[in-house]
Amino acid sequence: MEGAPGAARPVVVERSLCSRFRTPRSACAICAALCPVGAIRIGDEGAEIVGSCHGCGVCFAACPNGAFRIDGRDDRAILARIRDRCASPPAEFRIRCARGDAPADLVVPCLGRVTEALLLEPLRLGATATELLEPPCELCPSARAVAHLEKVVGRTRALCGLVGRGSDAIRRRPVPLRNLPGRRERPVTRRDFLGAMRAEAMGLAAASLPPDPGPPGGERRSFRDLLAERRESPKRLLLVECLRGFHPRDRSASGAPPSSSPIARTIEVPSRDGLVAAFEVTRACTACGVCATLCPTGALTTRWTDDDFVLEFRPWACTGCQVCVVVCAPRAIRPRETAPLDSLLGRREVPLLRARKATCRVCRAAFPADGAEICPLCADQQEKRLAGLPAVFKEREPCVRPLQASASTSTASSPAST
Repeated sequence: MEGAPGAARPVVVERSLCSRFRTPRSACAICAALCPVGAIRIGDEGAEIVGSCHGCGVCFAACPNGAFRIDGRDDRAILARIRDRCASPPAEFRIRCARGDAPADLVVPCLGRVTEALLLEPLRLGATATELLEPPCELCPSARAVAHLEKVVGRTRALCGLVGRGSDAIRRRPVPLRNLPGRRERPVTRRDFLGAMRAEAMGLAAASLPPDPGPPGGERRSFRDLLAERRESPKRLLLVECLRGFHPRDRSASGAPPSSSPIARTIEVPSRDGLVAAFEVTRACTACGVCATLCPTGALTTRWTDDDFVLEFRPWACTGCQVCVVVCAPRAIRPRETAPLDSLLGRREVPLLRARKATCRVCRAAFPADGAEICPLCADQQEKRLAGLPAVFKEREPCVRPLQASASTSTASSPAST
């Protein structure tokens, strides 16, 4: 039974993709905020399933990194259903939730489960529009799960411009709520009350269970091992695959569209939307590699050549989680206000910083040179030592003053002085 203690949960967290697992400095908690049953907790190891999860998939749709796995009900499985339905593409592909009262081509547990890829796929297959059939969600017990739907629709409309479709290709239409034709929710019955108490008890029992020991016969993977696992977000890969599928014959062998393709124009979107991001790196970079190590999706890489240090960026893999920004000690990496949307379609790594390689005279470590002879770490340590010297002398002053005072007193009171 789903949610029962000891039973397999319908949703699994891929910890290596969770921003909060990579660093506690990340403020991401969108999955916990949107979970309609409160089954997600943000702990020391990132997001955790602790309650009676019923597998609605809202967490999968909300997480920018795709850190949640829903076996058999992920985007790839739903896209297969869309393709079957679009064998003869309808004029409008309609999507509704399980409680909406209207005919639809695709029914999802909640409209909060919808992702950009699910909205774009019917258009790629020939539908003239994708229409969301929205009941009055404020009357649904899972109302908070659709809080991010507005952002998903806005980002998808921006992507429609990227692939040569108008923003009106994504439509929204209100429909009635099933079993509630023009009246309020029915009163809570004894069965409803006992069911809610049972779900709460199951959630408390699940929360008291020890952490998942990992696969049978294997040891629990360490934080270091998970950090070394550099994998792209499956959710992002599906979206990029869908975008590149709109005009597969128009792209060159490098993956970039030619100038005559409708997807070649540059569209700038706000980086804060999380659809695509752009960064700039200053010369304050120390080449420590922390940003690349903690990046959940492997969008940043560092490499040393014989003469240079290079920090490279893979725009199509970046989900805009900004882990790199919050973990950079010298604040050398900064997000730009806008980012080119068409960078999702390329496959070339972009160099964010290229600096001449130098060897520190103190610790002999390699660092990106900027006219200095010692690395920033040694320079910082030296600066801290020098900054502490005035405090050392200040502490010694009270010990010197009494000696001076006693010497002057003894001189004044000696017979020779009188």
